[in-house]
Amino acid sequence: ADDACLSYQHSDATSLNNIINQELNKVSHWLHLNKLFINYSKSSYLIFNRTKLHHKFHITIDNKELQHNTSTKYLGVIIDDKLNWKPHITQLTSKLSRNCYALTKLKAYVDEPTLKTVYYGLIYPHIQYCISSYGNTAASNLESIIKLHKRVIRNICDRPARSDTHQLFCHLQMLKIKDIHKLQLAKLMHKYKDKYDIGNNHSVKLSDQHNYNTRLSSNDNYFMPRSRTNLGLRSFRYNGPKLWQTVPLELKNLNFPLFKKKYKIYLLDRYNNASS
Repeated sequence: ADDACLSYQHSDATSLNNIINQELNKVSHWLHLNKLFINYSKSSYLIFNRTKLHHKFHITIDNKELQHNTSTKYLGVIIDDKLNWKPHITQLTSKLSRNCYALTKLKAYVDEPTLKTVYYGLIYPHIQYCISSYGNTAASNLESIIKLHKRVIRNICDRPARSDTHQLFCHLQMLKIKDIHKLQLAKLMHKYKDKYDIGNNHSVKLSDQHNYNTRLSSNDNYFMPRSRTNLGLRSFRYNGPKLWQTVPLELKNLNFPLFKKKYKIYLLDRYNNASS
């Protein structure tokens, strides 16, 4: 009893339809041999495409036609066919709003350190989960989460609505949404920095691109692929290497647990420098 996600890409829609049905026949055969069964009512497919499709897809397995959806929930994340993450952010906003209300009621009975602990138990895990993907969306899409996050910070510090939150983040030593995103991206880059194959995107170090030494290649940076679309500019393949160029070299060479700690301190120090 588990979720499964299969993916395939092809430049021709008709060929894609035929190949997927052929592969699903193989999947069905394997399932029957292993006495496993599919819940057809919960099975669906998404089509990721940058242009308007004129082909009507018919995806079947065991003579059951699967439903075509524009979004689906997988491992707690809502993935949409445009990859703009709006459905996921809508769900996340609703969840954070409920937890923010609970925090508002709780602040009358407990002190600030306890509220901070509640934040890391009820709110931060939801924001952090998969932010390396949804955090690359357009800034306007993140606005609802940013506003809720600020409201939470004001509740923890017992400040009135619309009061400035920058000093509150400094006081609590807590990261803003954009920096939680940076921290998660940096952790992924550090984790895979010696494997070169990041999310099957085959990111390559600059030092392997050419033989001569440059400032960027000597700082353990990666080649940033060119992109002709907004979707490409929001991808991890582009944003991961872009962020890694801003990470100080002395932090890149640390082991992973120490890197997480030091890079968070580095981000928080920038708040203090901006305030001074």
